[in-house]
Amino acid sequence: MEKYDVVVIGGGPAGSTVAKELVEQGKKVLVLEKRKEIGFPNHCSGLVSEEFISFAGVDSSLVLNKIKGASFYLHSDKIFSFKDNKTHAVVIDRTAFDRKVAESAMQNGAAYLFNSNVKGIERVGGKLHIHYENRSIRTVEAPLLVIASGARSSVLRLAGFKRVRGETIRTLQVEGTVSLPDEDVAYLYINNEISPNWFAWAIPLGGGKARIGLGSDRGENLLPLLEALKKRWTLLKGKKINIESKVAWLIPIGFMDRPFKENIVVVGDAARAVKPFSGGGLHTGLISAHIASQVLLTALSKKNYSEKMLSNYARLCDIPVRNEIKKGIMLRKIYRSMDDIEKEKFLLSLDNENAKKIIFNSGHIDHPWEVGYKLLKYIKSPLFYYLKSHLF
Repeated sequence: MEKYDVVVIGGGPAGSTVAKELVEQGKKVLVLEKRKEIGFPNHCSGLVSEEFISFAGVDSSLVLNKIKGASFYLHSDKIFSFKDNKTHAVVIDRTAFDRKVAESAMQNGAAYLFNSNVKGIERVGGKLHIHYENRSIRTVEAPLLVIASGARSSVLRLAGFKRVRGETIRTLQVEGTVSLPDEDVAYLYINNEISPNWFAWAIPLGGGKARIGLGSDRGENLLPLLEALKKRWTLLKGKKINIESKVAWLIPIGFMDRPFKENIVVVGDAARAVKPFSGGGLHTGLISAHIASQVLLTALSKKNYSEKMLSNYARLCDIPVRNEIKKGIMLRKIYRSMDDIEKEKFLLSLDNENAKKIIFNSGHIDHPWEVGYKLLKYIKSPLFYYLKSHLF
């Protein structure tokens, strides 16, 4: 039986980041990936902050486009827009990003096994036996296991974690060529009939291409909603969209209270480390991966794989991850409590120089709650006091 210091289940950005940081410190790491290659399908709009590029340790060649503003299309077809000369976000090649992180881990010595489905996890003599299928059933041993297998993962159940109660947003996105008015702007559409309790988006990639998608907190088929979006959204109405790819994924809302147990930690989307207001999971997922790596290195150095030792992972995630998610959940509660007319009234009340100054100075894709909080305060909304009482 092959033995490792750490086995990582899932070769996405969070899992590969953990693997990379552990092998850089001389640890023997195996990554089990159920798909045949990294980066497909692309489960992301690819919109991140400029700072994220350096934080993730990749170069700017992955940037496809720079975003300098946004246009909100409202249910009545009115539009609220803002834009300046500053780059507020960048669109990355998400497939290339996932591959680069994984390649970096491999180059530093991490072993990857593709087409490997985990079938069982058992604790034997203080260590774990991980059973996986790759043509045949095989077993590896490690004192530590990292679950980074995404929001749909069945591995959590195999590892004995209880189902986490919380919202799950279902999303559908297509990528292809379409003519948009301005490729420096991200487009959002707020219409509860088309995207129930979420929103739709069109993210320009440059060169006449875009990612177009929508989300819903309900269980209906999203394909009819996508067709309705193309007919109803004035941005897309009457335009030909040459679709090159289509992908669906889940956005889990609400970080796990206990993303750890003896011998095991959970990172990334599997730990629900996703911003509840925007659905972005790359930034928070990588933070959780960085913290997990440090805790695992300490556990290995002390040969202590107890639940108490690994609880340090959740404790260290409190401020940079769980606190961010908690604030996002509060904003999401406000968003869900408003109908389309109320959302439109709020956004149109921001169509002035002072409000846009707040957006330009405080708006940050990695911390969306901050600008929302300040804008509610600016318009003297009673919802500001709700947020204030719950967050501070």
